[in-house]
Amino acid sequence: MSCSIKHNIIIDRMLEKDLMSFDERTSFFKLKGPAFEFNAEAKAIQEDLEATYGIKSEPVIYLHGTSTNLIRGESFSRPNKSTIGIVRFRGAAIQEFQEAQDSLVPEEDKFKEATEKEMEEAEDSLIAAAENFLNAVGVETSTVTRVKNPRTGELLDVEAVADLMGLTVDILEGNRDTLPEEAAHFFVNILKDLNSPAYKSMRNRIFDLPQYAMVVESYAGLKDKFGSYDDEGIIDEAIAQVILDKFYEDPSLADRDTRWWKRALQWIKEKFNLGDPYVNAAYKMFSGDFAKYREVAARTTNPRLFYAAGEQANQKAIKEKLITAHKSLEVTDFKRDVLEGKVKNLELFEDENGMVARYERTLPDGKKEPVTRRATDKAAVNFMRRMGGIERMSILRKTERAKISQTTGTSMHGIGQHILERLATKMEGFNLVDLGHPPTKLSKLKAEVPGLTDKMVDEFDDEMSTLMDSIKKFKIL
Repeated sequence: MSCSIKHNIIIDRMLEKDLMSFDERTSFFKLKGPAFEFNAEAKAIQEDLEATYGIKSEPVIYLHGTSTNLIRGESFSRPNKSTIGIVRFRGAAIQEFQEAQDSLVPEEDKFKEATEKEMEEAEDSLIAAAENFLNAVGVETSTVTRVKNPRTGELLDVEAVADLMGLTVDILEGNRDTLPEEAAHFFVNILKDLNSPAYKSMRNRIFDLPQYAMVVESYAGLKDKFGSYDDEGIIDEAIAQVILDKFYEDPSLADRDTRWWKRALQWIKEKFNLGDPYVNAAYKMFSGDFAKYREVAARTTNPRLFYAAGEQANQKAIKEKLITAHKSLEVTDFKRDVLEGKVKNLELFEDENGMVARYERTLPDGKKEPVTRRATDKAAVNFMRRMGGIERMSILRKTERAKISQTTGTSMHGIGQHILERLATKMEGFNLVDLGHPPTKLSKLKAEVPGLTDKMVDEFDDEMSTLMDSIKKFKIL
C-alpha cells in the first residue's frame, strides 16, 4: 500500500519537529514554533520531494499570509513573522508528488529473501554497473600490484585510490569489489560541482549518521597536501559510504537495465525512509544523464584523493580507541559522599569501611571522573533483589563463603585472561596488544581458588580455545 505524501512526509515531519499542532476547534494546523524555523523545514521538505521525484512545484506547505519566497528563496532564514499562524497545504502540488510515488509501488513478491547465490550475482552486477558508470564519465580504472599516490608516487597502504582531477582509479589486485566505492566518490563530487539540492540535503544530514563517525575515526589520519580527508573530504567520504550502503541494503538498485529499477527504489524508500536523499542519489548514480556527468567530471577542480582504506583502517581505529579507553581507566576507592546521587543502590557496593571501589576515567582535558554506571551494576542489583533486598545482602556479604566467592571470581577472571593471552600468541590472525599490565602467574591464580584442579583448568582452556576459534571465524576482532 502506498504511503501518503501529505501525512507520512509533510505533516509527520512538521509534527516531529514540533513546528505545528492541530487545532480541533477549527480543524486547521497552526504554527507552533518560530515562523522562520517552520519555513526552513518547509524548504527542506520541498527540496527532498523535488530531488526524490524529479518534479518542480510550488511549495507544498506554507504559512498563510507569508510569501512563498520565504520557502523558495533564501530569505527563509530571516526571523520573519506570521500574524495569523495558519498552515496551508497546496493540494495540486501534493497530488502531483503522490501520483509519482504511487506509480513506483513495487510488487511485494519481487522482494523475497535472496539466496546466497542471488546475493553474489547481485554484487557482481553492482560491480559491473560501477565499472560501466566510471567508463561512462571518463574515468580510467587500473589494477595494480601496489597502490601509489598518483601525484607523488608514494606507496600507500590502501586497497584503492581515486583521483578526481586525474580521472583515474587504481585498485590493488584482488580488490575489484572496491569499484562501487570509488564510483561513489566521483558521483558525489559531480553532484557537488552541479550544486545539486540532493548533495545539500545529504550534507545536512550526514553528521548524525554512524558512517560519519566511522569515517572520522578511520580516515582522519590520511590527510595530505591535496586536501584529502580534511573536513570537506571527511564529509564527502561519509556521503559516499552512505550511498554505497544503500546498494548493499538492496543490491537490485544496481540493475538499471530492467523494470526492477523503479520497484527497487520504491521498496527501499518504504523500508528505510521515504524521501531519503541518499537512496535518491543511489538511484540517480546509474540512471542519470551520463553525458552531463562526464562533462562535469572532466572540469572539476577538486584536488582531493579518496582511498579505499579497507578493513585494516577500521580495525586499527577500533583498536586504538579501545587502548585509549583502557589506559584512561584505573580502579580507585571512593568515599560514599563523592558518589552520592550518582550511583544507584550505593550501599550495595560499599565495603565494611564505607568505601566504594570504582573505575576512575581520565578525560581528554586531564580532568578525572568516576564511572558511575558499569555493565555489571544491573546484574548486581537484580541479584540483590532475588536474595531478599539490601539488608539481607549486607548480612550475606559478611559470611566467609561470600569472601571466598569474591576472591575466587577475581582469580578465575585472571586465569581466563592468562589463557586467552597465551592462545593469542600462538594462533594465527591475532595481534596481542601489550597494555602494560603483565598478568599474575598462573600458579598463583590457581592457588587462590579452593578445590581447583588441573583438569578443571584444562577444560577451561578448551572452552577458551573454542571461543578464540569463533572470534577468528567471524572476524570479531
